[in-house]
Amino acid sequence: MITGVALTYQLDEKTTVPCEDFSFQSGVTYISYAKKDIFSALSLSSVPFVSGSLSVDGVTLTPTGFTGGTAKVIKLDVKDTGSLTLVMFYSGSEEESAKAFSKLASQLKAIKFPAETEEDKKQKLVMLKTVLSLNPISYILIDLNDPLTQANRVLWELMFLDYKGTAFFLSENPAKASTKAKDEKVPLKKALYLPYRIPLLLTSFLAIFLSAYAQSEKIKLSSKWVLALGAAIIFLIANIVIGVFLSKKIVTKDTKKEALTSFEFISTITNVIGIALALLVAWLLSSKLTFLADGVFKGMGLALMTLVGAGLIFAQLIIGHAVLTNKLIKREEPLHSSESK
Repeated sequence: MITGVALTYQLDEKTTVPCEDFSFQSGVTYISYAKKDIFSALSLSSVPFVSGSLSVDGVTLTPTGFTGGTAKVIKLDVKDTGSLTLVMFYSGSEEESAKAFSKLASQLKAIKFPAETEEDKKQKLVMLKTVLSLNPISYILIDLNDPLTQANRVLWELMFLDYKGTAFFLSENPAKASTKAKDEKVPLKKALYLPYRIPLLLTSFLAIFLSAYAQSEKIKLSSKWVLALGAAIIFLIANIVIGVFLSKKIVTKDTKKEALTSFEFISTITNVIGIALALLVAWLLSSKLTFLADGVFKGMGLALMTLVGAGLIFAQLIIGHAVLTNKLIKREEPLHSSESK
């Protein structure tokens, strides 16, 4: 049984925070962010009590100290996965408490290894859960506002599905969630940013125009034909490289499907505009100014421009998804500043 009565804690030199009364049994409890004062009170280490009492496992903590035992707190960072706080209330003697705490600390050190893959993370959390079950842990605190913990939220929740002890999850801050929702619109805004679109437009234009120019009777099968054809291919590749660069800058593992689709759609439309302009210029130069051969839009000329045009269009439709998939596989997570276990 975990009970808090008339608790007030010191937030800073000028501010005290009243905490509503609470009582919890064993099991997993989600504490809404609106009641984060309860979560803060349970963390012990960061909030000195001004009044009231917290009773856990027969041990009571008041502003004057402990009655019936003592307590220890461990802030544990699980590398590449997130963090949690372990709180142990010991009702035995100081010697017994120190021995139990030393045993726990030793076992936690034994599971210190990198967790780069999803399987590594699962294995590490299974081992952590085993350690917790073998020790007298009063309760566990998991703050879902920690970016790394939030990123691996599914793993943390799976770990505690059948947990026999007591665990508390602090829900995500609604204001933070709202900010994230706004941030998800950023890729679309960046996608519309003209300086990012101009290179795509130019390379798609040049790739198609040079494909048409390569069919000119004046240079056909000459060294200039080879250069024009080679340049068209180079600009096609450059267009794809620019698309990959933009995707890596804009697309993140948190990008929503709608934002990703918008980004790809705008990239594709940019290339379609470049293609259309190139075809218009090629038509004018072949039909009106006779700079290019009349047969540009027939046979090999048409086939070449169709092939290059298809590459320009379909590449931009799949690049965003390819980059997103790669980021999900690599599990690129924010670096954690604390020492990890």
